[in-house]
Amino acid sequence: MKHFKIYYIIPILIIIGIGIAALFRMHNQPVRNAEKILTAMLNLPAEPIKEAYGTMDTVVDDIVKNSQKPDIFSPDDALIKHVYEEMFGDIVSDSFIEDCIRLDNIAFLHYRAMEQGTSAALQELNIARTNQKDIMTYEAELLVHTSGTDEKQIQITGQIQLDSNRKIHAVHVNGQELLRILETQN
Repeated sequence: MKHFKIYYIIPILIIIGIGIAALFRMHNQPVRNAEKILTAMLNLPAEPIKEAYGTMDTVVDDIVKNSQKPDIFSPDDALIKHVYEEMFGDIVSDSFIEDCIRLDNIAFLHYRAMEQGTSAALQELNIARTNQKDIMTYEAELLVHTSGTDEKQIQITGQIQLDSNRKIHAVHVNGQELLRILETQN
């Protein structure tokens, strides 16, 4: 009779174990998503973004050269939007992609790096949860290289905001640290 009960208990324990593993994975998914975003956004400049802006600049130059310049010109940002969508898939909100296109928050670092010919390599990244379910913090160490200076180690901190669907809504770099990075790039 004891062996009969063990045959029932083992499958139940396996099912419980699978359930716990699934809950653990679901709980850690926002951290893994944040790690993916930060890795892509702090290795400056990301090649797909650089190519998209280069293509957009070429289109703008062609329009200007061919005297097709309208009174109000707004370049088509569909290519850049597509690049961000390809890079991040469905782990980011639409508003995050729109912020990147407008060069808000962390996306400004890419623009600045491309503009100044600067590169940065992510050396270390730590992400921590906060008491608020929709906010995480991060600390990152970057190795920044400019054409006119030696490499510099820079540490930055910031916040990652999630939306109600647990997608990345915004990634912020603390203001003073952002200024320090921009000063390094001059």
